Amino acid sequence: MDIRASRKDVIWSYLGYFLRLASSFIVLPFTLRFVNEMELGLWYAFLSVGTFVNLLDFGYSNVIVKNITYAWCGAKEVKGEGFSDPIEANQPNYKLFVNIYYANKYVNLIVSLMALLISLSIGSIYIHSISSDMSGNRHLFAWAVYCFGIFANIYYNYIICALKGIGDIQRAEKAVVVSRVAHIVCSIVGLTSGLGILAMAIANVASGIVLRIASKHYLLANAEVNSAIREHKRQLRAADVKDTVKSIWVNAKKVGLTMVCSFATRQTITLLSAAYVGLGDTASYGLANQMATMLAGVCQIYFYALLPQITAQRVAQKKEELKKTVSVSYTSYWLVYILGALVLIVAGAPILKLIRSNTSLPLPLLIFTLVWVFFDYNTTMAYVVITTANVVPYVRSSCVSSVLVVLLSFLACLLGTGIWGMLAANFAVQILYNYWRWPLYVMRDVGLTVKTAFAMGLTELKTFAKGMKAARARRF
Repeated sequence: MDIRASRKDVIWSYLGYFLRLASSFIVLPFTLRFVNEMELGLWYAFLSVGTFVNLLDFGYSNVIVKNITYAWCGAKEVKGEGFSDPIEANQPNYKLFVNIYYANKYVNLIVSLMALLISLSIGSIYIHSISSDMSGNRHLFAWAVYCFGIFANIYYNYIICALKGIGDIQRAEKAVVVSRVAHIVCSIVGLTSGLGILAMAIANVASGIVLRIASKHYLLANAEVNSAIREHKRQLRAADVKDTVKSIWVNAKKVGLTMVCSFATRQTITLLSAAYVGLGDTASYGLANQMATMLAGVCQIYFYALLPQITAQRVAQKKEELKKTVSVSYTSYWLVYILGALVLIVAGAPILKLIRSNTSLPLPLLIFTLVWVFFDYNTTMAYVVITTANVVPYVRSSCVSSVLVVLLSFLACLLGTGIWGMLAANFAVQILYNYWRWPLYVMRDVGLTVKTAFAMGLTELKTFAKGMKAARARRF
């Protein structure tokens, strides 16, 4: 099955991403108006615990999406490394697709139940300890509701994985958009009704349930998927599902370990800075890092919309098409990030002054953070492209670098070099190997150089822009 990202896939990817960002800004004024300071601080604690618990996914969802794409492209079986030849040109392996779909469902159920158990036990002890000065039990009930929201959002993610795996990015993002709208409406209605953080906890649960309903509707609206599930669900054997999980776990554990290392590396500076440097410098770095990572996230939307297409081209061994897709992914990231970074450097400080921000943003700190995040996300893209070949060769270097970053950052704090010492330690460790090794690995693997990738990417972007212009002209 030939998978190609359409213009609507790209447009809906941007809409989905921006609505995720916008939902926080839309709800924020109501939160500040109707939630007191103590409850708001507790809500941020809820979010921190939720982020930690979500690491239990351990990268499994990302690997599942890739393997669903393999099956949809006709792979004969799921392999621990690499992939088998297609069973027939342009013909999905429906039996394997259904096998992976239900394997993911069962694994997500186990992971979500573990997350619920940890949240209700260890998480509850932590939440109770930091909220002992708060009167009443509403905040504890809100925590219990939020825990079930964690369960719902982890469990029902298996349907979104299926949509993305078959390349239906448009419908996957539509489901996300619908769920975020439900989250916004429930939050605002609940907050204005005086429910406090309980309203936001309920909105979190509602968002997960709506995501399930919308994504299942969109998935079964695909006639091929609907027919495949109906036909092969009855033939499904527990042994087949177990073997599939074992095969997928070979690389999932490696990807998951890399994700944990990346999480530890990125959080080290914030945590150590707050403890040893001071909250003022931490706030300045946090603001610079937030701006840079948001910019990088926007720049990678196009890449992730094209990811199923990259995977499909790997399976079909369409080398020339793969070159073009990888080239346009990197070129769009490079161009948009550099342009966005220049805008932040020129306009960042005046905007903060205009809104009377209480947090300063030194220009050297912003520039250094923008450079660091550029290389960091560029390397993350390389990791993702590499795993489309169902191999994970970067796990050892990622783990070693993570340990070195943590140790050197801690040493920088002891030596009193402040936030700059930790930033320099982090960047130095990564630039020595990871930041150049894995992007170069991708270029050589695909058959590109930076120069040819940029030239080819520019050509593809111009073609895409012309197509968008022509489509708009036909519409009007």
